[in-house]
Amino acid sequence: MDKAVKGWLIGLVGLNGCGFLIALVVVFVAIGMLYPSSAPANENGGSGTGGGDLAEYDSMTAAQIKTFLIKKRSPFVTMAENEGSDVGVEIASATEEFKINPAFMLGIFGIESTFGTAYGGDNLSVDNKNPGNTKMGAGGQYAEYNLGIIGHDSQGHTIFSSTKEGWRGMAATLRVQFLDRNQCTTIECIASTYLTGNKDNWVRAVKQFMEEALNTKV
Repeated sequence: MDKAVKGWLIGLVGLNGCGFLIALVVVFVAIGMLYPSSAPANENGGSGTGGGDLAEYDSMTAAQIKTFLIKKRSPFVTMAENEGSDVGVEIASATEEFKINPAFMLGIFGIESTFGTAYGGDNLSVDNKNPGNTKMGAGGQYAEYNLGIIGHDSQGHTIFSSTKEGWRGMAATLRVQFLDRNQCTTIECIASTYLTGNKDNWVRAVKQFMEEALNTKV
């Protein structure tokens, strides 16, 4: 504690009644200014800034993202075009909004639904416009983001109004659930809070997809 603060506290001993109370308030205000709280922001989730490299939202361009997904024959490329949009722009926008590394999100997309090609493209991620196969509600911790949720399927997966909203939903889940709430900065941490049993293959696959995405040439 500063000598000045100690001096104020000692001086309080000689005060009585109202003068004592006023002086006490002044001292605590001064202490608060000298020693501000170090509590982390966004402690309840949201578009925070934690996550290390997993939060490097500008690691890929929209053109790189689209080129990568074209190479993976992802139906989400055509789905976005059919909605008058561009999948690269959609993902770049979502990852910037929620401060998520697009290569990281593409890695999760690859391991969870094989880039939307599982079962010949006739799968839940495509039907629900939900690339992350997330299960989330429109209220609660996600209410402030207005994610375009229009319902849920029989298994509880979220149905989105567009592919753009699906990518936003996936980015919001990664940010709120893993980078903010669980304070994860590595793929291993994500796996430890998301999976049970052996996680090595999952981690290895996500990292491989990430590296491939980051090295995509346009």
